[in-house]
Amino acid sequence: MTRDGNHTSPPIGHCRSCGSDLFSHVIDLGHQPSGTSFPLLDDPRTEPTYPVDLWRCDRCGLLQLGDRFSQIEEEISGVRSATHAAHAKSGTEALISELNLQPGMTYAHTRSPHGDGWEVELEAAGLLPARKDQPADLVLDIFGVMHSENFDHDFGETLEKMAPNGYFVIETQDALQLISQGEFATIRVGHPLYFNAHSLISALQRHGFAPISCSTTAAHGGALKLVAAHEGSADASVAARLTAEVAAGVGPGGDLSGIAQRMISTKSKLLDFLHSQQEAGVHVAGYGAPSRGVGLLNWLGVTSDLLPYTADLSPAKQGRRIPGTDIPIVSPAELILRRPDIVLILNYDMAPEVRRGLAELDDHGTRFFLPMPEPREMPDLS
Repeated sequence: MTRDGNHTSPPIGHCRSCGSDLFSHVIDLGHQPSGTSFPLLDDPRTEPTYPVDLWRCDRCGLLQLGDRFSQIEEEISGVRSATHAAHAKSGTEALISELNLQPGMTYAHTRSPHGDGWEVELEAAGLLPARKDQPADLVLDIFGVMHSENFDHDFGETLEKMAPNGYFVIETQDALQLISQGEFATIRVGHPLYFNAHSLISALQRHGFAPISCSTTAAHGGALKLVAAHEGSADASVAARLTAEVAAGVGPGGDLSGIAQRMISTKSKLLDFLHSQQEAGVHVAGYGAPSRGVGLLNWLGVTSDLLPYTADLSPAKQGRRIPGTDIPIVSPAELILRRPDIVLILNYDMAPEVRRGLAELDDHGTRFFLPMPEPREMPDLS
């Protein structure tokens, strides 16, 4: 097998979902460290790195990393953001309306290892957690199974939790938005799976479930939401979504040959931006230490000469550094005291919340930039 021309199949050999050995290579983002364990600032050890090489299954369309790895590092906890809390509230309200959920119904919840749980909002709406081995009226997966190295097995176990007349709802990173918007920082260690509707529906049907509706949300920069049941008819949103994926080349067998060149262009623009600010003597700081920020900075090869520090709201990350780099993580209060000329928002999926939290910098004239899909200044929220 080669990774630069005559591709056959990735090291995993078979699709994590349907088991096919038919693959197309998409892009290679090199080797990156895990974005879950943040070394102390003076820790001299070099973090292990893993290949971040994206392939597509040509049978079911699932995008997935080509290598397996065991993520053994303990995750440093973040702080639940107001953006994610608001999404959980609005998402719960939408489900209650769409599925006619009633107080007293039960739910089972698979959540992301990074958080993103909706338990508080579900129980505030009167839903009850299902007891162990009790079928649930609602089975919810919020950015959970996308972390699975044994997807088909884990997905089947999740679906088995559902009552005969219940609903399954999954919200996960959206391959269509990732590709169409150039969200390459989304592809990172610890996230082996990137779903489109084709691949999700294929997996659901293989386990005896039928899609009901399909939509997108703004969560984490672009998410795919799909509702399914044991039986039912898909509404028009499902066909529309499948058509859009075919048109964008994201479905099985589609043409993704232009993605690599777009990735190279994105990387070049980001590095040119940082170098130009350095040469002009502009004081640039980062904001956020999310896993996507770890992937982004390592993909770019950026160290503290171009980004002297970044700030994060999580006390557990402060006093540490971005894995794979020497970039220190400070508190937001420290960032405000240093009064940078430019803040590059690394957790750009919650940029408005970040901007409001740093309102004290307005008098200094600090400008705020988003890095993806190319560096651009964020307009004033007012």
